[in-house]
Amino acid sequence: MPLTPTLKQGDDSIQTYFQKAKLISDELVAACQPLTTTDFNLYIFKGLRTEFYDCVTTLTARPNLITYSDLFSFLMTQEFLYVDSISIPPGTTDSVPGNSQPTTNLSQLEQPFNSCGGNNNYHGRGRSNRGCGRGRSEVGALTSRPTASTLLAVPMFQISFNLLAIVHSVDTLGIWHRLPVFLGLIYLVMRRHLHNEYNLFNVGKKPSGVRFNPPDHPVRTADWKSISNQPFNEAAGDVEASFFGRNILPVDQTNKVHTYIHTYRLLIRPDPISVATKLLARRKFIDTGKQFNMIAASWIQFMIHDWVDHIENTDHQKEYPELNDEELYSHARLVTSAVIAKIHTIDWTVELLKTDMLLAGMRGNWYGLLGKKFKDTFGHIGGGAILSGIIGLKKPNDHGVPYSLTEEFVAVYRMHPLLPDKLHLRNIDAAPGPNKSPPPTEEIDMAELIGQQGVQNLSKIGFTRQMVSMGHQACGALELWNYPMWLRDLIPQNVDGTDRPDRVDLAALEIYRDRERSVARYNDFRRALLLIPISKWEDLTDDVEAVKTLREVYGNDVEELDVMVGLVAEKKIKGFAISETSFIIFLLMATRRLEADRFFTSDFNEEAYTKKGLEWVNTTESLKDVLDRHYPEMSDKWMNSTSAFSVWDAPPEPHNLIPLYLRVPT
Repeated sequence: MPLTPTLKQGDDSIQTYFQKAKLISDELVAACQPLTTTDFNLYIFKGLRTEFYDCVTTLTARPNLITYSDLFSFLMTQEFLYVDSISIPPGTTDSVPGNSQPTTNLSQLEQPFNSCGGNNNYHGRGRSNRGCGRGRSEVGALTSRPTASTLLAVPMFQISFNLLAIVHSVDTLGIWHRLPVFLGLIYLVMRRHLHNEYNLFNVGKKPSGVRFNPPDHPVRTADWKSISNQPFNEAAGDVEASFFGRNILPVDQTNKVHTYIHTYRLLIRPDPISVATKLLARRKFIDTGKQFNMIAASWIQFMIHDWVDHIENTDHQKEYPELNDEELYSHARLVTSAVIAKIHTIDWTVELLKTDMLLAGMRGNWYGLLGKKFKDTFGHIGGGAILSGIIGLKKPNDHGVPYSLTEEFVAVYRMHPLLPDKLHLRNIDAAPGPNKSPPPTEEIDMAELIGQQGVQNLSKIGFTRQMVSMGHQACGALELWNYPMWLRDLIPQNVDGTDRPDRVDLAALEIYRDRERSVARYNDFRRALLLIPISKWEDLTDDVEAVKTLREVYGNDVEELDVMVGLVAEKKIKGFAISETSFIIFLLMATRRLEADRFFTSDFNEEAYTKKGLEWVNTTESLKDVLDRHYPEMSDKWMNSTSAFSVWDAPPEPHNLIPLYLRVPT
């Protein structure tokens, strides 16, 4: 690298800073000492102000060499996002400083500087999408799209920049969740567009490019190979072959240097056990009131493990006597998985994010803006999802990245604080009390309901009593100091039910796992999702004790905050049981899970589901509908609430005369 004059950004804008750098670069060319692109980038990095240091992590981790114009566009965007006061000079949106890129010796282009010391690929250990330990371990290349932070896939200051500017302006005001429903939906659609562009990464093998014939795979298979069934990528969704994807580029947290600017960041700094003890461990049980019950908490586990394994009785055998047992089972599997997906979309998530805006948004995902009655009458109209929803689109859309669950999706689903310390059993032989509430009889420790002992105890309790008891008990809140203590002293078991010798502190382990899997810490996580990061602990929470403890654990370095801690410490939007940061991952992945699956798009038809099966899916709107079908006496006698995921003695939702899209949050 040629000797270059010292250049510091100081108080200069990015545009002025680049103009100075280009001038120096041109002078070096005239002196026959041209800078390579890599050297020029490092020269820029070294002189940046401290608020841009985290951007360097993203840039140096990119698999491809970043060009001058791309680097300028990226840093201009960061300046727009994260600098409190900025004035973009006229003409900036159309050009970069100078009339051309800095002259470099293009024949000497080098590999981009990489903070992880690797080559152009991200190497990771493969895991199955279901997390059952059956994934193959192999090298996977992180391919395809740039991260949300880089915003380099399209020309800067065009469509994406305009959307980004609008979204960021709304975020700065902190008003998106207080907008009228229709305007709020527009904001969410714009934000989801940005995340589809910049927050999807493929990890693992690239699609083979060999097309298979979808009619040859008419149903979901036991090995999950056709869960997504992308015709050019039969491995998408395959338990054996697929990896966890990424929504955010991995951030190295080992004992290697994080970047050439940053100091060491260790997997054990701060100590995960100390973090769990001081910030997560439950002091006193905090619940969610009437919003979310224990059935809602258990639904997460049910979905993960039994998405297609619990087959609802759909009377297919009577309707289709010509089908053999395997064919009947396959169709029933398909129908049941669709019912579960629908309940999750328009019932469970609606209770989790209890606002009119998300009620409209989640129903819009399934039915579109025109609603259920219109879709039932006229079918799916229009070429996209806006009018008639995702379900029934002409073809699946994976946005250029094969479908998989992601590491970040796993991180925001670390919801063990939902679990209480005890299950409050109810007397279902007694007469209902106020609001159909059965009298309590006894309490049983949750620690007695896990493992082999738990299977035996639950079988003694019985399904109806367990369901009614869980329906009438609120689950825990996702807050600081609400992680169950019994999960911090677990005796893990082998598959055969035998105990393992070492106990597990699950809270500390989850902190460590996110770091080990290179999941970004809280501020990096938010930046990559185009959210405004915190600059001090008071930005995260108003709780004085929480601020004091956060400072005790992490010092004054908000950049070290673990994402799991940040998600539970973050101020909640009114009606949300989860943080805004978690919601943004939901916004991206909940939609993607439907639109990337051919069985919810091109093959959502009678041929795949049968006429009876499709009718079964289309007439099921909630978990309450399922209970009404199979246990009518249970829901009629014991459920007062509108949703089976709310505490069952809650009052029914009142009828609102104001059209949903015209409502304004109160």
